[in-house]
Amino acid sequence: MLYVKEMPACLLYKEEGDGATIKVENTFAMLDSLIEMIRNEQTTTTIRVDNRFDDRLEDYTTRTVQTHYLTTLTDICHPQYQPRPCFCELPWFNFESLGYNGVSIVSSHIASRMNNTLTILNQTNQRLDIAVIEATMHKH
Repeated sequence: MLYVKEMPACLLYKEEGDGATIKVENTFAMLDSLIEMIRNEQTTTTIRVDNRFDDRLEDYTTRTVQTHYLTTLTDICHPQYQPRPCFCELPWFNFESLGYNGVSIVSSHIASRMNNTLTILNQTNQRLDIAVIEATMHKH
């Protein structure tokens, strides 16, 4: 089970929240804790989250969350990288096809940024960890 040590008690339904949002510093502490958990696992982790929202209609959504931990230059959408992220099969995988010129293929962009960072890193006393977290939502 996923345990994020910095998760505020109100998000775990253990106590009342003090507002509609959480503090920015709590958000970054939660992300740091999540990335530390991903780093310690060093495998692809898949989580399934089901939500039910009641207003005038009952809405059910399912979200698949996958984490990918990278320490070496890797194209995570390459057919030999398994399990591949779900976004590798989605239409927005290539941003250029949507008219955006800043990023083309998402996995190539990640690999390029990783490569650029590795070239300026002092690898004798520094390391680069990349945590890719993707969430795909399905409405029922």
